[in-house]
Amino acid sequence: MKRKVYVNDLQPGMYVDELDRPWLETPFLFQGFPLRDAKELALLQQYCEFVYILDERSEKIAPREHEASHRFNTRQLNVAPQAQKRRTSQDHLQLISELRRVKTTYDQSHDYIAEVLEDVRFGRSFNIEDGKQLVEKFITSIMRNENALLLLTQLKDYDEYTVRHSLNVCILSIVFGRHLKLKPAELKVLGLGALLHDIGKMKIPSAILNKAGKLDKAEFERIKQHPLYGYRLLSARNDFNPVVAEIALSHHERIDGKGYPRGLKGDQLKTLPMMVAIIDVYDAITTKRCYRDGISPHEALKLMYENEIGAFREDLLDRFIQCLSIFLVGSIVELDNGEVGIVMSVNHEHHLAPVVLLVLGPDKQPYTPRKVCNLQLLARNGSPVRIKRILESNAYNINATEILFEENDFLSLQLI
Repeated sequence: MKRKVYVNDLQPGMYVDELDRPWLETPFLFQGFPLRDAKELALLQQYCEFVYILDERSEKIAPREHEASHRFNTRQLNVAPQAQKRRTSQDHLQLISELRRVKTTYDQSHDYIAEVLEDVRFGRSFNIEDGKQLVEKFITSIMRNENALLLLTQLKDYDEYTVRHSLNVCILSIVFGRHLKLKPAELKVLGLGALLHDIGKMKIPSAILNKAGKLDKAEFERIKQHPLYGYRLLSARNDFNPVVAEIALSHHERIDGKGYPRGLKGDQLKTLPMMVAIIDVYDAITTKRCYRDGISPHEALKLMYENEIGAFREDLLDRFIQCLSIFLVGSIVELDNGEVGIVMSVNHEHHLAPVVLLVLGPDKQPYTPRKVCNLQLLARNGSPVRIKRILESNAYNINATEILFEENDFLSLQLI
């Protein structure tokens, strides 16, 4: 049941479903979140007079014994500095230019990982040097403009799940690593480990990997061996950092000890494998599979934020959410003038004004050709245009993956 509660009457452990003001005017990560400690409660009291809570969800929330100050440390993420320097149309051109340039590297990486997986499946030796070079190209591209590669992670393919998933986890890991200010050598290890993290799946029968229904106990136990298979394949070589093999071994471990294959807990889990573990889950649940539909990037982060508290290091999960921003690349959004589009890139200095690929006009009819706009620059009838709400995946039958495949080289996009 939803009920109104004044903020002074709130207690840690309650689930806040709705605020008394627009969510985007506050520093909170999501519209709907669990209150876990007194610091979060105090922050909520700064912004709201009352909220609406859900009793049925509140019953499932365990308050924290120790306060953590980082969870809603996102004011800069939502509220842009007043002295913000306006972007120019060069932002559009830079993004499109990088998309065209890095698409070639992405396609090469797709072919590379497909070849590696095929070699492993048939017991052949696989090439690692090309993988290192491709990871370095990804790092260089991300340093120039991370949004281009982030956008390409939306190119999910039901029939090529393992290949696309490996590429996406690699790209997202490098972006996350850069956000955490990892050194270049660490980024290379992280990227290569992420690219090859699922290599052990090629030792699992395809009938199990591609099964449409729920796995039985024996099948799931077999699936749980793929990190160990990957570790054995990678640790048998000496031409790269051994942490790469550790990433493959530990990307399904969880700090509460409920992961596999070793059931590690807490500090037994190192930072780089835990980063890949978080991203592995994120990309998996945003991808359509034979047994379920994928969900939107925003829905995925909200789900992880609410349900994975005990599984991952909380500081890393929060930093990953902050890294991807409020309006994630690939999210479907509706503007306050009625237009609907897909977020193409975020502006880390002005998170409320991303670059959007406009798909539908105010009348919800398709744009032909589609248009790209930078919301920081756009004004209609003298007023700024803002994002009104984030829509669920496939809203208005928009399929972000299909649209990006259709654009292909992005040459037809109209810049406005």
